[in-house]
Amino acid sequence: MVRCLVAAVGVSVLQLLFDAIGVGWTFSLFSGLCFSTTPMLLVARRYSSEWRKQRELAEKSKKEKQASTL
Repeated sequence: MVRCLVAAVGVSVLQLLFDAIGVGWTFSLFSGLCFSTTPMLLVARRYSSEWRKQRELAEKSKKEKQASTL
């Protein structure tokens, strides 16, 4: 149900953009948005293993702390 609602909203927004700025500029806008988010993927790829290790250490220390208080 949610997928269909999001698709309907997306199509209506897309049609509004087509009418307002044209087809070419609409797809140029979307490609610019995709291109501008690429650095976030590179950052996630570079630092994800470090973030995972930090999270695991934090969870481990939290569990040890809880075990010591029992």
